[in-house]
Amino acid sequence: MIGFNDVKSIGGVYFYVILGPEFNNASTVIPYDHEKLNAGGTMNLTTGVFSAPANGVYLFTFYAMLKYTNVQLRVNGVNVADWGWGQVFSEVLILQKGDRVDTYLDYGALDGCSYVNPCESTGGITKESTRFSGILLEETLSYL
Repeated sequence: MIGFNDVKSIGGVYFYVILGPEFNNASTVIPYDHEKLNAGGTMNLTTGVFSAPANGVYLFTFYAMLKYTNVQLRVNGVNVADWGWGQVFSEVLILQKGDRVDTYLDYGALDGCSYVNPCESTGGITKESTRFSGILLEETLSYL
């Protein structure tokens, strides 16, 4: 139905943000300090919050070395996924326009260490250690 006068699409929505080298403020939303992509400007680095610009199906991916750490994926402050003990985590969510998505450090720390760049070999400093990305897979179109 795209192309008809009564259907409007918002276009591409995706982001890819990075936190490095460490974050240890448990019980708080994770802010990010570097933006690689932010089409639509929907991800706020300072607050760490993505705001859904449209109803639809979204994919979120989080990469970090988690050990003795728990990170939550939250929608409007409500936990929808717990991530711990691993490296890469993904979730597909159906969101409504205006929903707010964040990553929340429940307990532990994001220390920037990885199997590829262990802290021992880099003096504890690694680049691009924690990554969070999201993309609108399918917009739920509404008729005007």
